Amino acid sequence: MAGELTPEALRAWEMACMQFFLHKEVKDIEMVKKVILGMQELDYMTEVRRYWLPSGWADTVHWKMLVSTQGQRPFHEWAVDVQGQNTLLRGTTSHLADANILYHLEVHMNAELAADYHTEQISENNLCKWVEKVWLLDEKCLCYLTRQREALFSDACQMLITHESLPDVIRHSSAQSNANPLNPMFIH
Repeated sequence: MAGELTPEALRAWEMACMQFFLHKEVKDIEMVKKVILGMQELDYMTEVRRYWLPSGWADTVHWKMLVSTQGQRPFHEWAVDVQGQNTLLRGTTSHLADANILYHLEVHMNAELAADYHTEQISENNLCKWVEKVWLLDEKCLCYLTRQREALFSDACQMLITHESLPDVIRHSSAQSNANPLNPMFIH
């Protein structure tokens, strides 16, 4: 691990170890032998964080997580980011329970998704299942918006094609009459 030791770097190391164990089908009793002794133990990780991370790091991550909003990001991308930040806080007093994460995601999703969410009346308490349901709703909304944009683009292209096919005389005469402010058809 070259560079600055951050909560994200420690979590990446932790996840890499877990993926290795899963991929190689390492038995629980063999895990410690496969990586640095004790690297997966909560007490050890707590000590590493205490020693290597700046004081107040958990408050910084906690604050960053709590001020985050969905904005224009896809819901799932944002939800994974918030949950990842909360995972960094595991073993600290700043770590939030799933119910608190669900509440945060619910009240900080963007207005368009929130309107659809309240219409759908999703009532799920399990965070993973809830995120999946809201993700599907967001995807449905994004697909609808994409279809609307494509339809508008198609209409605009059709108008250009129609305009381009008009004889020059009609286009020229139409442009002159529309440019006259006294013409009732004048477009501002």
